Amino acid sequence: MVIVETFFKINDKFIKANEYLDPLPDDDAHIDGAITLIVNDKTVLTFQHWDYVVLMWGFIIDGLSKNNLKEETVIGFPDQPSDLKFVPTLNNRVIIHLNGTNITSVDRCELLQALVNEARFFFNKLISLKPEKSEKFNKDLNIIDHIKI
Repeated sequence: MVIVETFFKINDKFIKANEYLDPLPDDDAHIDGAITLIVNDKTVLTFQHWDYVVLMWGFIIDGLSKNNLKEETVIGFPDQPSDLKFVPTLNNRVIIHLNGTNITSVDRCELLQALVNEARFFFNKLISLKPEKSEKFNKDLNIIDHIKI
């Protein structure tokens, strides 16, 4: 089981993106937030890994779009010295590493589907909160739509 959720960090509080309705800062590249990731009951990403959430999702979809997790994929964090690494194995599985530590393994398609679904939700949410930036976020959605599960 893969659970992915996105949060905005507003005044040192984490608010689920799907519940957030207020305006966001003008500089969308520097919106604080977190992506939480739980895989097979093992926590991979938590609020401790908060960063610039728009950039983080951009880095994730860029990594996914290059090889659909069929090759080793390393995703750096925008503003902290952390990295998330996905290493494909036999039987269509992926081992997930955080900062060099092996956390768990999961079916590649299940992980990819969960990440793509949350990324799509997040960029659609950004369009609803920042319609003036819809052209930019639609480019991200276009990349997401071309990721093959």
